[in-house]
Amino acid sequence: LFLLGIICVGITLGVADQYLVVYLDELNASAWIVGVTVAVTAFPEIPIMSYVGTFIRKWGLRITYIVGISALPVRWLCNILVTEPNIALPVQALHGVAMSALLAVGVIYIDNILPKTLRASGQAIYSTSLYGLGPSIGLFLAGLIMSSGSTKPLWVLCLIVGVIGCV
Repeated sequence: LFLLGIICVGITLGVADQYLVVYLDELNASAWIVGVTVAVTAFPEIPIMSYVGTFIRKWGLRITYIVGISALPVRWLCNILVTEPNIALPVQALHGVAMSALLAVGVIYIDNILPKTLRASGQAIYSTSLYGLGPSIGLFLAGLIMSSGSTKPLWVLCLIVGVIGCV
């Protein structure tokens, strides 16, 4: 069940990585806003990752993980509602919150739930689900959906699939 959830989260990441710039173009964002927005998605990762140990000690692995990845459905909802590029820019910082959970907390979680002999395989399956299978499915679906001509249905898909992944 955990890996199915990760595949769902991966579906949304594939769509977001590929269609963020198209979304910003639909909002008539200037070139500098597009560039800054793409960069801003990673900014929160460093400070948040530096406190991951503290968060885990305070709230535990599962709560820290769920809170972190829950930033993605919030981001997708905002992408549906936001029509102004200057507002879309800070919304994308939620990506860094979620990625901190996926890259740090999720890896620790996998390492803790598996016996030593399966940890390397578990990490490989986790990464393949999150960065391989999930995004591949997401990009296939996004290609079909983009025939409508707008990214808004993509964010609806991401919201639904993202909530399923978090649950």
